Order: sequence, then C-alpha cells, then structure tokens
Amino acid sequence: RKAMQIVGEKIKQARKELGMTQDTLADSLKRLGVKVQKEYISHWENGKGQPSQPGYIAEKLAIIFKKKKAFFLVDEVLVKPENKEGG
Repeated sequence: RKAMQIVGEKIKQARKELGMTQDTLADSLKRLGVKVQKEYISHWENGKGQPSQPGYIAEKLAIIFKKKKAFFLVDEVLVKPENKEGG
C-alpha cells in the first residue's frame, strides 16, 4: 500500500469514529483556516491524492479528532513492500 492510501484510511477511520460526514469534516477544517472541499477529503480517503501540506493538515486533523499529529503522518519507508516482514 502507498503512504497516501494509509493516511486516507486513517482519516476515514477517525472521521467514522466520530460519526462525521466528509462535509462535516470539510466544514471543521474550514473553521480552522484550511481551504478544503469535500471532494478533497474523498480523494484523500480513497488514496487518489494527498494534502499538499501534509504536516499542516495533520495538525488540524489532530485538533478535530483529538489524536496525535503523528497518527495522520506516515513514514513511506515503513510501507515499502521490501520492508515488509512475514507473509
């Protein structure tokens, strides 16, 4: 899996834990000063794109979801196939 897929899954997981829609999340991000549309969130969650400023967005998501910023950041080295163990 690609890093952006993992980040998208984490955003979706956190959003669903709070029972939020993509619209609600977009509104929450807008209140924190992030220029975002529902379609962007859909793209992030489906691994079709990623935030242009991942650290900044992760910081805002951490505030909304009351999670650590690191939860929404992924080190690509950790998800490369050649680094997987087991089978």
